[in-house]
Parts: sequence; C-alpha cells; structure tokens
Amino acid sequence: MQEELVNLSHMEGNLNYISPEQTGRMNRSVDYRTDLYSLGATFYELLTGHPPFESIDLLEFIHNLLSKEPQPPYVSNTAIFPIISKVIMKLLAKNAEDRYQSAEGLKKDLCQIQQAFQRGLSSELDFELAQHDATGRLQIPQKLYGRAPEIRRITEIWEQVLNGNTEMVLIAGYSGVGKTSLVREVQKLGIYVNAWFLEGKFDQYQRTVPYYAFSQALAQLIDMLLAQSDDRLHLWKDDILNAIGQSGAVLSDIIPNLELLIGKQPAVPALGTQETINRMTIVFQSFIRVFSRSQHPLVLFVDDWQWADSASLQLLKALMNDTEMSHLFLIDAYRDNEVYAAHPFIITLNDLKNFHRLSIHSISQNSEDKVD
Repeated sequence: MQEELVNLSHMEGNLNYISPEQTGRMNRSVDYRTDLYSLGATFYELLTGHPPFESIDLLEFIHNLLSKEPQPPYVSNTAIFPIISKVIMKLLAKNAEDRYQSAEGLKKDLCQIQQAFQRGLSSELDFELAQHDATGRLQIPQKLYGRAPEIRRITEIWEQVLNGNTEMVLIAGYSGVGKTSLVREVQKLGIYVNAWFLEGKFDQYQRTVPYYAFSQALAQLIDMLLAQSDDRLHLWKDDILNAIGQSGAVLSDIIPNLELLIGKQPAVPALGTQETINRMTIVFQSFIRVFSRSQHPLVLFVDDWQWADSASLQLLKALMNDTEMSHLFLIDAYRDNEVYAAHPFIITLNDLKNFHRLSIHSISQNSEDKVD
C-alpha cells in the first residue's frame, strides 16, 4: 500500500512526534514502527527540553524531518550518556527498517543499560544495539529493487530542471508494473531543494471532465499553501492574483479550494468552446509559473494519460512549449497497451516531439525495460 500525500495541517496530534513516513512523502507505508519513532521523539524532548525538529515554517519542518538527522541528545545535554543517546537515535531512524523492530527489543536494551548502571558502569558503556530485537514476523524492506537505471536517468533529468529547464518524462507500462512506485522514489529528490510535488490521475469514468487530473494535483497545492502562516498566505495570494489577473473565477471553478486562498472572484465573460479552452490554458500556465521557480521547483506527476480529455492534452502541449516556464518537471505515466497510433495522447506526443523546444524522455516499465 502506498501512502498518499498528507496535508499535515489536518493531521491529529502534535507534528513534533510524527514519523517521516506519516508525511506520505517517503514512498513507505505506515505500520506499528511509526510508534517507535514517536516514542524516540518523546524521549528526545524529555532529555533535551526540545523536540528533534522545530520550525514555524511547515515546509521547512517537513524538509528537516525527511532529510536531516537531529543532533544527538548527548550533544545538546552532556549529562546524557552516549549509549542512551544512541538508543534514541536508533528510534529516530528515517527508515522504519533501521529502527528497533519491536518494543521488546528496545526493552531488552534498556534493561541491559539499567543493569550496567547498577553495576557501576556509566559513560564508558557501549554495545551493539538490537541484538535481541526479534519480531517473529517476516519484514520485507520497503525499497524499490531493479530500477537503478531508471532512477539514475530521472535523476539526471532532474538536474536539468534544477538548472531552469522544463522537462518531461514519459513512463509507459501495463497496469500494476510499478510506474507509480518508481515516481514516488523520485519524489524524494525534491526534498533537498524544497520542491513542490503534486500528483493527479485521470479516470476511466471521468473522461468528459476537463482537467480532471490537473484539478486534483493543484488542489493538493492549495491545501499545502493553506497550512502556511498568514504572512506567507498573503504573499501567495498577491503572487497568484498578479499572475492570473481578472480570470480567477476560471480557476476556482476547477479548483474549488482556491477561493479559500484568493477569495471569491468576479465572473468572467462567456466564450465559445474553443475560446474557453484557450483562456483556461493561458490562466493555467500563468498559475503554474507562480510555483515553478528556482526557490521551489515544481514536479507534476500525472498518471493514466490514456484517459485524458482533450483540454488537458492541449494544456500539456502549452506547458511544454511555454518559453516563460522554468523549473518544471512533468512526469507523465500511461498504459502503452491501451493506446494506439491514432490515440489522442500519442498524437499529442508526436506533435511535441516534432515541434516543441525541449526533449522528451521515455522510460518503459514493462518486462523488457529500457531507457531512452
């Protein structure tokens, strides 16, 4: 089971004690070992007087939680014995498989420490932890195997995005071969540069709904913005309104929670079908430019393009051909066994390959994997 992106502002409990996988940004499922992380965070604060990570900025907090190691407790408080600090740091491991695997294993180590202290040993005590940490169950590490070439290639393309490019990667494969798992491994690349990672998915039964996947992805973005401080919200509101002008209602019809950020917008003039699509495309482009910047590159993962509507296909072409766009990484996945030469998505790709300013990178996820 893969975790979805989580709006941390809506989570129950104190964020200081959540595990990295609870953010939904680690490509890891949440199991009982998240409680061991929370216990470690509690011990940490009890002994040092502060939690492992602190920040009034939610994005900075997530960045630190996912990518930085907390300062060992004995560094913050020299009265803490190094072996105790070592136990706490093991509980706070980023990956669940690197933590204690059971409360019983933790208890045995703590009992061994207690007995050593009772015998008069103290600061010099040291031993290998978790030697008796048997769970009695098969634990398969939640890692992606056999995709090193694909991950390496996408990492190279990501470097081009960081240099200011707009890039698109196509991931083709049958249903269930691991396209989404591959992309969510790539998601971790953005942790270190405060990138936005958004995802949407077209639906077989929603083909007539314009921009179905884009509206999902951008609604996630608005939720993340709404979790920020009031001062930051005012800045984002100004940036968005400056970008989209008097056409805000066009977007709020597609992204309902946008009104919570920019307020109710005046109605826009009615246009013909194609003119309406053209206007929407331009507004979408202006809106996305606000968030694809060097300070925070934008990764937009859209799945199941074989079911995309025509307006979304036009938007895809517009984004790739937008000479004002930068720091945008489009990752598009589709089932290549459900498309054909005259399929609208394939026609769109051929148009892009023939006329657009950038290269398109293709990765196959089927049995005969290859990287182009």
